[in-house]
Amino acid sequence: MDQGKELIFEERRKVRSKEVKIQFVTPIDFNVVDEEGNLKYVGKIDPPECTCPSFFHSNNNRYETTHAEPLRCKHLYKAIEIRGLNND
Repeated sequence: MDQGKELIFEERRKVRSKEVKIQFVTPIDFNVVDEEGNLKYVGKIDPPECTCPSFFHSNNNRYETTHAEPLRCKHLYKAIEIRGLNND
């Protein structure tokens, strides 16, 4: 994917992160919950991990060999924002 498309998709994930509900288990481990508080996914800020399909499918071998860090899903953007670690 070219860099222009990557930036567009990154901005979309950041916008969609506003609707995500996060509960922290530890300072770096978090749960993603739905409107009723039911667990949907689990994640970690460092190293960046999330069990959502977007994170899993986006971070394939081709992406990992061309990028220094994993692609961030909207859940990771929200968790990082809440912790005040906006290190884009």
